[in-house]
Amino acid sequence: MIDILLALYNGEKYLEELLNSLENQSYKDWRLIAADDGSKDSTVEIIQDFAKKSGHEIELHINSTPTCSAKANFMNLINYAKSPYVMFCDQDDVWLDDKIEVTLEKMIETEKIYGTETPVLINTDLKVVDSELNIIDESFSHYLDTDKNFTLREQLVLNKVAGCSIMFNKSLCEYIQRKKIDASKILMHDSWVMLIALCFGHVNVVDKSTILYRQHSSNSVGANDVRKFSYVIKRIFSRGDNAKQNMDHINDAKYFYETYRDELEKNPDKNLIKNYSELANKSRNAYRLFCIKNKVLKTPFKRAIGQLIFAHK
Repeated sequence: MIDILLALYNGEKYLEELLNSLENQSYKDWRLIAADDGSKDSTVEIIQDFAKKSGHEIELHINSTPTCSAKANFMNLINYAKSPYVMFCDQDDVWLDDKIEVTLEKMIETEKIYGTETPVLINTDLKVVDSELNIIDESFSHYLDTDKNFTLREQLVLNKVAGCSIMFNKSLCEYIQRKKIDASKILMHDSWVMLIALCFGHVNVVDKSTILYRQHSSNSVGANDVRKFSYVIKRIFSRGDNAKQNMDHINDAKYFYETYRDELEKNPDKNLIKNYSELANKSRNAYRLFCIKNKVLKTPFKRAIGQLIFAHK
């Protein structure tokens, strides 16, 4: 069984396309767990109608108090997960028919090596599309001008994972469920899950796009084509935004270290995370020196240059 976690908020425009793509999955053993965050449109009615005609279990939660962010809604949804495997789902995307199947195959292959008691995360590629599903880029990693591999050192300063592209196992899920996570203190739900996988388990990659990742004016979180000259110019003249982004990553690492301090006690990456999280109170030059010395750098190189120039405050 796969638990698909769907965060909802005023999603009526694209929701039916998403739900139809779930129903058309080649792998059928899944249930949908959705949480609405106070929609004012017909989002709830669309889910309720889908539940009546779907051949799958649909569990709908109405947040009594809106979480007011996608990351908080997703972190709350994780507490409802009970199945061996979990996937995040955005309300405006379209899943390709074999998304679950190919991701699960890689998950089982990886668990055979490391065991089901080890946190495992599987990431797939995405097709970046416009609001009408026209292809912008066949590959999300190409669009971001980065590679498809994930390391802890890079994850500390750059989140290049999209939550809708991952599957994680019950062992990883329980790392979150055992703690009371304050979503306001984390960077994003997908980044948090990736940090757990990189620190305590294993990440594997499916080198295939399994989803149409829709970019439109109402995206909660979108993607930028960093290859464009206009993007580079924009970043150059956004010193405050760059510094804040670097500081946000430091604060995320600090909260991660505080949350999992006991679990990190014998972890070889303990000091790396601890020392990185303490950079908030140090100078820009100290930040630059630490990142260079410990190879805690963004990719590609032009991102790392911007990271070091603007530093963190």
